[in-house]
Amino acid sequence: MGSLVWRNKYTYRWFVLGPGLGIPILVGLLMTFSSDTLESKWIDLLPHVHASTNLLSTCVLIFALYAIRIKQNPLLHRKAMSLAWILGLIFLISYTIYHAGAAETKYGDLNADGILSGEEKKIAPLRPVYYLMLISHILLAIPLPYLVQTCFYHALCENFERHKFWVKYTYPLWLYVSVSGVLIYLMIRPYYN
Repeated sequence: MGSLVWRNKYTYRWFVLGPGLGIPILVGLLMTFSSDTLESKWIDLLPHVHASTNLLSTCVLIFALYAIRIKQNPLLHRKAMSLAWILGLIFLISYTIYHAGAAETKYGDLNADGILSGEEKKIAPLRPVYYLMLISHILLAIPLPYLVQTCFYHALCENFERHKFWVKYTYPLWLYVSVSGVLIYLMIRPYYN
């Protein structure tokens, strides 16, 4: 698609501002109105899907950097980044469905009753590390849809100077959110029902 098609304020609003601002708001609303009513075996599998898509995203993001910096292959870089975007979308859909319908899992809650007893608190010495990582992960994930869409927009417009400017901030953030997502999953996995 020609870059001229992408270079107007309406396309920018539709492509960047819509998903960039709408996705965090929509996810927040859906999680606010969660029902804990989706009782199904497939819902229990979704955290594993989250971790898998985060792990694959991490690998694809690293490969995309390799493709553009080392191989200097823009087509390979574009394909890898498109795959990372698709994986992010799969994650987002899965994450939203899970948190809109599943009960909350508490770190250290061995008997899955939703209440942490004194004993459970004692055997989870990494709770502060887990929550620090979780909070940073969530706070840094909120602006990510906007930042990613902005990078894609400038790449599609073939405005590579602006693309590079935005990628300088977005790439490390995206990589951190992907890696921390996997680590958070590994830490809370023993406490899923």
